[in-house]
Amino acid sequence: MIKRFLLAILATAAGVGGLQAQVATQLALTEVMTQESTNNTLGKAGDWWELSNFGSSDIDLTGYRWNDDAHGGAVGADPTPFSGVTIHAGESVVVAETNSAIPDATTFREWWGISPSVQVLLCPKADPGLSASGDEVRVWGPGAAGATDSDDYADLVDRVDVG
Repeated sequence: MIKRFLLAILATAAGVGGLQAQVATQLALTEVMTQESTNNTLGKAGDWWELSNFGSSDIDLTGYRWNDDAHGGAVGADPTPFSGVTIHAGESVVVAETNSAIPDATTFREWWGISPSVQVLLCPKADPGLSASGDEVRVWGPGAAGATDSDDYADLVDRVDVG
């Protein structure tokens, strides 16, 4: 609740900071689950996290990228799951890791009992994984492409620590 309130204040204040600042303040990581912390009948069902658009405009996520706390930060971040994806105003999308238990988006939706209309973006197992003993999810905007600074705070959209 506090995060949503702060996002609303930032979105209002960002009007002076330009469009990129407005877009960044619309997006937030709203849930993160590591496979180690998942108790389910499928066994180790892969990591997943949710990205929500609290703004009033759709956002083309092409060029956005994500990483955990290793793998080079913004420099090694993966843009693959976001290619050609639009997150609509008020929508949340799930980014899930594939493995033998969750080979596709349909299986993920069935596992969680969520609607077929929920966008589930898939990451191959080779992508950064999350550890239950301490990790983070970081999402950068398109400006992070070609970043030489692994933190690249200027293009950081959101970050959530796990574990």
